[in-house]
Amino acid sequence: MPQIWLSYDELAEFLGCPRPDAAGVVAARQWARRRCSDGLTRAKLPPAEADAFLRRYFFGPRQGAQTDQLVAALETVLLAARSPQPAERMARGAG
Repeated sequence: MPQIWLSYDELAEFLGCPRPDAAGVVAARQWARRRCSDGLTRAKLPPAEADAFLRRYFFGPRQGAQTDQLVAALETVLLAARSPQPAERMARGAG
């Protein structure tokens, strides 16, 4: 699962609540926070919320099996990008 870091304003939009309430959710649930180079503090979404975020903003209104298939395909692509390419395995003698 990719890491998704949202500013408090972005998080408030995602959660559908005011910014102070979004900051309260982050504090209460002890999500990781960091101040970024642009001066904004961002919170890292845990896996369940990151999944919901991707489903809402990446896949849009699609529902059910079609979304599940797209998620599985995306995960396959991400895992393949992390593993060594065939030429790299051959160069290491693992091919």
